[in-house]
Amino acid sequence: MPFKSDNHKLPALHPVLPTTSKHLTILPEIGFSPNDAPSHDKYTYLAKLDFTKFPKITTTGSPLVSIPSCILKWIATTCILSSMFELLPYDEDNDSTKGHPITHGDQLPTNDTQAYTTYYHNHRITPGKQLTSMVWFSTSLLWGKIKEQNKSYFNWLQTEGIYLT
Repeated sequence: MPFKSDNHKLPALHPVLPTTSKHLTILPEIGFSPNDAPSHDKYTYLAKLDFTKFPKITTTGSPLVSIPSCILKWIATTCILSSMFELLPYDEDNDSTKGHPITHGDQLPTNDTQAYTTYYHNHRITPGKQLTSMVWFSTSLLWGKIKEQNKSYFNWLQTEGIYLT
């Protein structure tokens, strides 16, 4: 005969949690919207970009100007300054049909003169032997931050003989 007693209860197969929980909520109860994401301002500049130092000299004593090496050096260093850097095609009509934004130096072709005309507009050697042109670019930095004289980017520009005005 089985023994039955009120003092001996069998363990429950599934524990019952108390109705009032003392656990903290891990996730917020309110949903997020796209407006909650951090925003970044983007500034677009049309600037004159001059190069005055060139690593190679021809046998006649004139500088050997390599547009690809000059522009790629500027793009690479500017990308370090701002991760949101984009070199935009120079587009006088502003109809966005001239090309695509360049965010890294590898995107610029090395042997395509049309590409350099598109992104480094009206480039030429001045009588003072500097390579000059117009560039259109965007970044998350204000002009004052780009041209801040006591910062490393501005010092790099001066050391390399690059002028951005």
